[in-house]
Amino acid sequence: MIDNAESWQRLAGELIDRRVALDSRFSNRRLFCQERGIDYRTVSDLENARRDNYGRQTLAKIERAYEWAPGSVRTILEGKEPTPLSAGRRSGYPDFVGDDPFFRHIWDADELASPAEREMTVRLIKAAREARQ
Repeated sequence: MIDNAESWQRLAGELIDRRVALDSRFSNRRLFCQERGIDYRTVSDLENARRDNYGRQTLAKIERAYEWAPGSVRTILEGKEPTPLSAGRRSGYPDFVGDDPFFRHIWDADELASPAEREMTVRLIKAAREARQ
């Protein structure tokens, strides 16, 4: 990964701008993390350029949460612009995923789980939510 403080500062600024651009409610970082299912401390560290030793899976989760195409973090660190996910990718979810940001996050984890595993996960969480009510 790139070991340049300026690059990580640039990434921090891009992350903050993107988070708020996605939804004005996301000016609240904690709300963003809750709705996107990502670790608050990691996001805080990234958005404040506190460290530069993140694993590939962590950065992939960040890219999904910020609705950027894979590789966008590296692109920003190299001084280029990130690639937002296309509208087609964001709207191409199966019916059982719906508009729930958490379920979309799970569905987008295509390099971590098969479609069957992701579908089962979404359906199990839905059932658990319904049982709680």
